[in-house]
Amino acid sequence: MKNIKLWTLISAGLAVVAVGGGFMAQGEEGTMVQIHALIGVVTLAATVIAAYIGAKST
Repeated sequence: MKNIKLWTLISAGLAVVAVGGGFMAQGEEGTMVQIHALIGVVTLAATVIAAYIGAKST
């Protein structure tokens, strides 16, 4: 897969959103915390997939 740089960029963007939103949602309860937790899990999955594909393609 030649889009490894794109996957890495998307993962980095999601990480920035998750971390920034997590800091903004500190002290809050409810859906905002759940949304950023979900984004964090998706970011982790995307990063693992991108790393696997990158390692496999070399």
